Amino acid sequence: ASDAVPSPDGKSVAFVKRGELFVTSVAYPTTRQITHTAQAESEPTWGADNRTLVYVSERDGHSGLYKATIVRDDDPNFPNATSIKEEALFPASDKVNRDTPKYSPDGKKLAFVADRSRIMVMDVKTKKVRQITDGSGCLTRTGVDYMWSPDSRWIAFTTVDNHHSPYSDIAIVNVDDSKPEVTNITRSGYFDENPVWALDGNALIFISERYGMRNHASWGSQGDVMIAFMNQEAMDRFNLNEEDFELYKDAEKKRKDKNNEVEYADSVKTVKVDRAGIEDRIMRLTPYSSDLAGAVITADGKTLYYLSAVEKGYDLWKKDLRKGDISVASKLDAGYLNMALDKD
Repeated sequence: ASDAVPSPDGKSVAFVKRGELFVTSVAYPTTRQITHTAQAESEPTWGADNRTLVYVSERDGHSGLYKATIVRDDDPNFPNATSIKEEALFPASDKVNRDTPKYSPDGKKLAFVADRSRIMVMDVKTKKVRQITDGSGCLTRTGVDYMWSPDSRWIAFTTVDNHHSPYSDIAIVNVDDSKPEVTNITRSGYFDENPVWALDGNALIFISERYGMRNHASWGSQGDVMIAFMNQEAMDRFNLNEEDFELYKDAEKKRKDKNNEVEYADSVKTVKVDRAGIEDRIMRLTPYSSDLAGAVITADGKTLYYLSAVEKGYDLWKKDLRKGDISVASKLDAGYLNMALDKD
């Protein structure tokens, strides 16, 4: 199986097997086949309601976007759905290649890549589509790797705009701006890739080969997990030692109690991005370079998990970001793989 993506509520997983789209329950073996075509489907993305899937299909002779929805209101989820509606999001006659669809966390926008180069965003309610990037930073056949920020306002993506193709940088763009401006935050001269938002959107982690062995003939490089802070406050807070961090939390609690501030568990904080000096707010998180496959930071910001092949296959490692302790979380000895966090 490939392209496995957990639903926002963490109860189901969509995945692709032999070119068909399936959804399986996390708690039970119940699995539902969503598509039945001779052409390949791939890259599923979940709507915020857990009842909508958008994915790529080759059934029209080119890459197009299709949507599957649960028809009956009393059907609880895809694995147990009795009726599923499938429809094309755009007419096949326009011959535009569209792939890499990703719903924004609030479910109000759907981003995708047109002709393997331009990031586009569609308003789910009005169906209006806007071009966010012009495609000039995409000089490879693999397309664009990107990710929504938690507040659904920013997109982080890989770009090649520093005249050193194929070496990629990490860039960010505010999709709500009337004229979206792309900001390159790395400009390292090496491969920087796999951007993932962390710390409630106050930081991005990514993999960089700037410290490890460089690749030759497109393979063999070693990478590190790096973190780029979107604002100075986030970086200062991250660098507090364990004692100072506990004092900071106590002070924050007293301040909120004094001001009668109420923070709801499901509230989404607006991401604060200070573009000035962002290249100076980048740090290395891994203690040594290795063959990496992916990385995430837990929602509470305490632990870094990363997939590293040190001996043979990839194992799951973890690092306590406050204490610095590093250990093997799970001995997998696996082939290339990746991971993602659900909403919780």
